[in-house]
Amino acid sequence: MPLLLGIDFGTSYFKVALFSPTGGLRGLAPIKIEPTVRHPGWAELETERFWRLLKAGLDEALRTAQAEIHEI
Repeated sequence: MPLLLGIDFGTSYFKVALFSPTGGLRGLAPIKIEPTVRHPGWAELETERFWRLLKAGLDEALRTAQAEIHEI
């Protein structure tokens, strides 16, 4: 079955979700974000860490949906 991918880039969590074509939630992965704070009021997430966390979220959403990447 084809799946739709949704990603919410929040300031505390990335949330990666997989949905059926009719909108049913098939898989969800909240990934905790811990940004680097170098200056008051600033928050940064290094590019390599951003992609690593996003991939971890996608892997977890696929696992909970019991799906494969090619189904997206």
